[in-house]
Amino acid sequence: MTLWGPVVDTPTVKILHVVHGFPPEHEGGTELYVARLAHAQADAGHDVVVVAGTAFDQFDGFVEQPAPSGDVRLLRITKPGHMHDRWDHGASEAVDDALADLLQRERPDVVHVHHWLRLTRAVVATAKRAGVRVVVTAHDAFATCPRIFRVREDEAFCQRELSVASCLSCVPRDGDMDDSYVAAELDHFMADMVRELDLADAVIAPSEAQAQLLARFAPPLAGRVEVVPHAWLVESCGGGDVGGWTPDSGRPLRVAHWGHLLPFKGVHLLLESIRDLADDRVEVVLWGTADDLAYRERLDALASGLRIERRANFTHEDLAGLRADVAVFPTMAHESYSFVVSEAFALGLPVLASHRGALPERVGSAGWTFAPGDVSGLTALLRRLLDEPDQLVSMRDAIPPPRSFDAHAAEVARTYAPEASDEPLCVLFVVHQFLPAHVAGTEVYAYNLAKQLVALGHRVVIYTTESDGDAEHSLLRRKEYDGLEVWEAVHNNWFPDFEHSYADAEKERQFGEVLDAVQPDVVHAQHLFKHSMGYVALAKQRGLSVVYTLHEFLLMCPRNGWLVRPGWELCEGPEPAACAECVTFLPAPSEGSYLDAVGQRRRVIDAALAEVDLFISPSRFLRERFVNEGMIDADRILYSDNGMPTSGYAETPHARVESVRFGFVGTIAEWKGVHLIVEAMNGLPVEGVECAIWGVLEYFEDYVAQLKRDARHPGISFHGRFDNAQVAAILCDIDCLIVPSLWFENSPITIHEAFLAGVPVIAGDRGGMAESVEHGVNGLHFSMHDSSDLQRQMQRVLDEPGLLERLSDFPEIKDIATDASLMEQRYRTLLAGKVPER
Repeated sequence: MTLWGPVVDTPTVKILHVVHGFPPEHEGGTELYVARLAHAQADAGHDVVVVAGTAFDQFDGFVEQPAPSGDVRLLRITKPGHMHDRWDHGASEAVDDALADLLQRERPDVVHVHHWLRLTRAVVATAKRAGVRVVVTAHDAFATCPRIFRVREDEAFCQRELSVASCLSCVPRDGDMDDSYVAAELDHFMADMVRELDLADAVIAPSEAQAQLLARFAPPLAGRVEVVPHAWLVESCGGGDVGGWTPDSGRPLRVAHWGHLLPFKGVHLLLESIRDLADDRVEVVLWGTADDLAYRERLDALASGLRIERRANFTHEDLAGLRADVAVFPTMAHESYSFVVSEAFALGLPVLASHRGALPERVGSAGWTFAPGDVSGLTALLRRLLDEPDQLVSMRDAIPPPRSFDAHAAEVARTYAPEASDEPLCVLFVVHQFLPAHVAGTEVYAYNLAKQLVALGHRVVIYTTESDGDAEHSLLRRKEYDGLEVWEAVHNNWFPDFEHSYADAEKERQFGEVLDAVQPDVVHAQHLFKHSMGYVALAKQRGLSVVYTLHEFLLMCPRNGWLVRPGWELCEGPEPAACAECVTFLPAPSEGSYLDAVGQRRRVIDAALAEVDLFISPSRFLRERFVNEGMIDADRILYSDNGMPTSGYAETPHARVESVRFGFVGTIAEWKGVHLIVEAMNGLPVEGVECAIWGVLEYFEDYVAQLKRDARHPGISFHGRFDNAQVAAILCDIDCLIVPSLWFENSPITIHEAFLAGVPVIAGDRGGMAESVEHGVNGLHFSMHDSSDLQRQMQRVLDEPGLLERLSDFPEIKDIATDASLMEQRYRTLLAGKVPER
């Protein structure tokens, strides 16, 4: 659960932090974070003790030592033996006993565990035996990987489960460790970590990405991880930007990287990229030391001949002297938060980073991301900066404000107290239409999320609309679908005037009736088309929390939320006069001009949005559009991609035939651009290529008829309606999916489904499609609306042997169980009165 709220008073408690190292002996990100957190907690009046591992030689229990901050007590312990850091030496009865004695003496209210390394894999178990509440912050993937960072020896990110079969050949070994020993130690490691996580009272992740990784690879944590983003280690350190770079600056573009120079941090990728760029307008600033001799020599060889500033040793205070234009962090590991991104922001530097772990959500609009390990992708971004220096200004302007440790300490303190309530919730979903008649993305997501929340023990009620020519417009009736309670209002797809397209008194009366009958705790709007913006005020008048997931741009664009102008010209944002010309397909306003009506619509919507407690955007693109338009403040809208059922895809074998089989799966409608596929297919060779088009043929019969008339290629086939349970089987007969929508899209479910099935995607090069599909990594982009360019990309698949196999670096897809658990926690956060800061 992301705890957004303002600082509140919390009871004074005694806190015992447990961490693998502590300054000044160890000054990694986690160690420095614990030092700052402990100091902030002591400043808030808490009694704080830090227990840290050390590399000292002699075991003598816990030894109190001077701490960097006099208001925090520090006790260090040396694990007996010579191999303090080895993963297979994680169990230690001596440390267990010493910790038990310490807990008896100190009697803390809470033990906050940050790491087990150099200590014992029984920290949580020992604390629970002493009757102490335990909170764990998962700073890395150690609980799911003895190598800590889930990076294999070949530098590939590991997506395997923690098991003997998966890890036997990968874990670090010394010469005396044979397979039988390693297998036995892996069993012990797994058993210990499962027990530790299962016993913990609360588990914190510093990012949504880390929460998802833990839920995926650590089963005891499913639905239990709270997201509390870290504070910045440095909020401002001067230095950084040397003045806006332009080609006329008379100096090179300074590209900086700093920190531990380790292979999995990808420093070599940066140097390889600079060599490939071969542009003397670029200078590298590289600070840090490579402790591994072989890697140091590798970096030296790559740096030879480059314009480069090298510095081996530095402190955080030294960063004030770093001068650069952009920071680059090409890590191969799954970063849980990345303090180095905070340092870059504190220096005023935009960031280019790998699209892995927390980096995309940390970087946001203040930089760009590229596929992990993709030297050519990084090179293309650097070349773009050289060609478009104004991008640096835009990214720098998007750097977020720092997160202070005082506020962060208050957020963390909330996890130290037991949850106020675990009573089942009642949630009312509002959606424009619903299954079984409608199976587009929003409807399917709402259904999947509702079913999963019900599986967690909650009551979920659906309030939707449906057309029925034989029934009275606005008739309200109750139904059931697959065990879900559904309230359905008849809406026969017409509005008496423009105003009724967003404000409908009769619908509001019905909604009030539903609220009074259902008595929900939370109203979660999924789509308000054919409903009314007045629903928000009605919910707030009853003291309810309101969550709004933005699946499209309806609040911004009255033209069905597509952000397109007549003729499918993409719209870059609402402008009153242009909108007035664009919406004349809707009934005339009851009074005044369309221009007046568009302005009034915006005022009504803005007033409603001001009362929403939390917005969720499944794509960064959509979030940035609403923030940049000024409709939603950045601190009130959370990026969190939609979850979905992920089982059943990998188990379905992918059939192989000699022909290349393209496919489309979705709504067969003009705005989905299916005609572009037909036009592209007509230009491809007759032999060796097919395209299966799946979707309901009866919804837009004229459009489907035109598609069939235009389809001259013998490989085009239309397959009609399908059940959602068939999608995995359909995709196993497709080699490459095509998503050619004429509008920006948001976070298309069909792309997620394709990736789960191991199917690359060809998609438009704008909006949510381009965000979901990485060109050259897990699919290809084509110029939106351009069937000729789509044909060129399809021809590439035919002409380039092995291309589809290379387009197989698929991202992790959030499971619907994880999504539901995170959503439950957000609901509870709001109900506890922790509202987003305004």
